[in-house]
Amino acid sequence: MSMLIICIIGMFVLLLEATWLRQVAIFEIAPNLSLILVVFWSILQGSERGRRFGLWIGLLQDFLFCKVIGFYGLVYYVLGHVCGYFKRDFYKGHYILPFLIVSAADLIYGMLHYVFYGFFQGKLNIGFYLQEKILPEMFYTALISLPFYLVLYLLSRGLEHFERFLKSGKEKKL
Repeated sequence: MSMLIICIIGMFVLLLEATWLRQVAIFEIAPNLSLILVVFWSILQGSERGRRFGLWIGLLQDFLFCKVIGFYGLVYYVLGHVCGYFKRDFYKGHYILPFLIVSAADLIYGMLHYVFYGFFQGKLNIGFYLQEKILPEMFYTALISLPFYLVLYLLSRGLEHFERFLKSGKEKKL
């Protein structure tokens, strides 16, 4: 049930990124909401669900917006897996560690994007790319992530309570 709801939210986020966020971009830099969603879902639900959701949203993004299928699927799969390890390491009500994890994940995402879409195409000026694309997107994404985490945290808790309620109802019938 929770995967269905987060997948619907993921499709909505991809639509937002493709339409409205392009309009509010600052110097052609928009926050990466799909990355935020993958990272926070992984932190809140663990590596297994983070991997599955990361692969799903990444492949959906590949099919909708890219010429090469699999890049975003692989990147989000790996980020979902790695960020899922933080599930057990912190109290989920705190906001500093998720903020730092999103920043690090966006930096890694930006560097991988540069390597595969910049470096291999002959764009060797990493300093320019870092200064003009990677770091501004990282700061913008991290700033946007704080209210996003609160909403996902509350949604995740609500879905956990709902799933426990459904499970307890099934057990009583048996």
